[in-house]
Amino acid sequence: MVSFLFVTAPAADIKTINRALLHMREWDTGFDETFDPCKLKIDKAPYTEDASEDDQSTSPPLKDLSDNAWSGASTEDVESYCFDYVQAGAPNDGHLFAILDAAAIESKTCILANLPYEYYDDPSTFRGKYNKVRVPWDEFYSMWCNLDIANMNFEEFTKEGEDGGDDQGWFTYDSVSNGCDLSGEGAKKRDAELERLRLQDYV
Repeated sequence: MVSFLFVTAPAADIKTINRALLHMREWDTGFDETFDPCKLKIDKAPYTEDASEDDQSTSPPLKDLSDNAWSGASTEDVESYCFDYVQAGAPNDGHLFAILDAAAIESKTCILANLPYEYYDDPSTFRGKYNKVRVPWDEFYSMWCNLDIANMNFEEFTKEGEDGGDDQGWFTYDSVSNGCDLSGEGAKKRDAELERLRLQDYV
């Protein structure tokens, strides 16, 4: 599966977004191909039962974001939208999503948000918040993948652990690999692609 990516930073330039996408990509697939884990969400259309979920990921380079309806939106706006999406019956979209906000652009991080297990115990009565954490671009894929396949719990990537985050669902990121676990070969492929897109004025 791939997850929604929202760009809410109002001053985010397309080159920075392209750099972020390249760093968030999975480069160590073991094959020549790479994998992009997110699909850019630029509209605010609600989920409908007859809508098919598109699993086509967004791959850089992006060339234009002028029609992005989420520019300037708050994290709470995105969270509310995704929760409504899930409540409307979306089987995958909205359960796990990413945000590039103004702070993320400055710090080269990305907000990763995940519905807590409590939601699935009783969706009709859940009134909590998404679990949220800021994760470095280069470590995004590892955490996202482990959450997507339910291989690890959200709390395992945080300093708070099972003690829980704050009342808004925020946690502090704690790397399980002591930093980026990208291989040397993967780093070479990433850096080569960054240079290729730099020469084309995309990053």
